[in-house]
Amino acid sequence: MKNTILKDFSHQGKRYEYTIMRSKRKSVAISIVADSGIVVKIPLYFTVDEVEKLIIKKADWIVEKYNEIEKQQKEKPTHLFESGEVFYYRGTSLVLNLIVNHDRKRIMVKKQAGTLLVVSPSAEKTAIKDAVEKWYRERAREVITDKVTYFQRFVGKSVGEIRIKEQKSRWGSCSSRGNLNFNWKIVMASDEIIDYLVVHELCHLLHMNHSKEFWDSVGKIIPDYKEREKWLKEKGVWLSL
Repeated sequence: MKNTILKDFSHQGKRYEYTIMRSKRKSVAISIVADSGIVVKIPLYFTVDEVEKLIIKKADWIVEKYNEIEKQQKEKPTHLFESGEVFYYRGTSLVLNLIVNHDRKRIMVKKQAGTLLVVSPSAEKTAIKDAVEKWYRERAREVITDKVTYFQRFVGKSVGEIRIKEQKSRWGSCSSRGNLNFNWKIVMASDEIIDYLVVHELCHLLHMNHSKEFWDSVGKIIPDYKEREKWLKEKGVWLSL
C-alpha cells in the first residue's frame, strides 16, 4: 500500500491534480498550499475510493481555495535586488540601498535607518539574494529564539531544538521530541504574527493535534489568534524574497 499517491479530478471542464498522503493520523485533512498544490492527508485505513468521493463532495471549496492561492502567487511581488525596492522585516518596510564596492571581498547586509543596506563587490543578483536571505535567516533565529524563551513560561513544557528552515507548505511544526521548526520568512511579518506562530507551535507540546483543547491553549495566550491565523493564511504569500 503506497503512502503517497498522485490522482486528479475534473471540475467545470478543468483538471486538477492532488496528492494523497497516508500516515498514522486519526482524521482526514485537505490542504491547498503554494508550491505543494492540493494535498489530502489520510489515515492508513482510509481507501482511495473514499478519498475520491470526498474530493467530489468538496470540489467547489477546493477549487475556490486553489484559485485564491493561484491569484495570490501571480500578484506576489518579485524582487530584482535593485536599490529602491521595499523589503519587510518584523512588519516594517526597509528600502534596499545597494552599494557596489569592488574593493570588498564579501557582501555585507545590515539594517540601517529604515534601509536594508547591502554593500557588495559586484551587482551579481544571485549572490546578493543569497546574502540577503542569509541575513533574514540569522535575524529569524535571534527573534524566534527570544520569543520561544519568553512564551515558553506560559506553556510549562521544555523545548528541544529550535530549527530555522525553509518549509514550502507550512510556517512551523513541532516534533514528538519537542523540536520546533520555523520558516525563516516569518521574520518578515509583524511581531503579532510571529508571536502567534511561536505560541501555536509551543502549544503543540501540550497537544499534538488541532483539537479544541489545543486551540483553547492557544487562546489563553493569544486571545485574538483567529485574526492572526487569518492574516497568515491570506497574506503569508507576500512574505517572500
